[in-house]
Amino acid sequence: MEEVKDYFANQLKQYKEFELSEINERLNEAYKNIAEKDAYINTLSRQIDEYKIEIIKLENDVESQNKILILEKELEIRDNQLKEINTQLDMVRNQSVPVEEYYNLKEELTKKEDKIKRLEEINEFFNELQEENEYYSSNEPETPPFRLDKQ
Repeated sequence: MEEVKDYFANQLKQYKEFELSEINERLNEAYKNIAEKDAYINTLSRQIDEYKIEIIKLENDVESQNKILILEKELEIRDNQLKEINTQLDMVRNQSVPVEEYYNLKEELTKKEDKIKRLEEINEFFNELQEENEYYSSNEPETPPFRLDKQ
């Protein structure tokens, strides 16, 4: 009986560890992906700012109108890339497990584990009572276990 309890407790523990590691892995991947996208967004933003500065300088020069058009097209391309990356970043954020939900799941698993421990203690107590009852029933069926003999 104890082996069965240990087996199921071990199975439950392994399941919890697997589930938590899977959630941690997804969170770490999401955070890594977000950090990479944020770094790329920052790079693109800096480039956009540099192009804007160059456009302002070129606007002052009448001969540079063609170059201005090229830079504006490139700026538009970068803006579109930035929008696409923001869309991807939003998708990654929506797919990842929120930190609050992770801690709620962890807390719920801990509560269930505590409940299982309490139930195992109660079960053990009832098994002990049953063994005592069987002992007294087999040894002295007429004498209850609480009877005191007169001296």
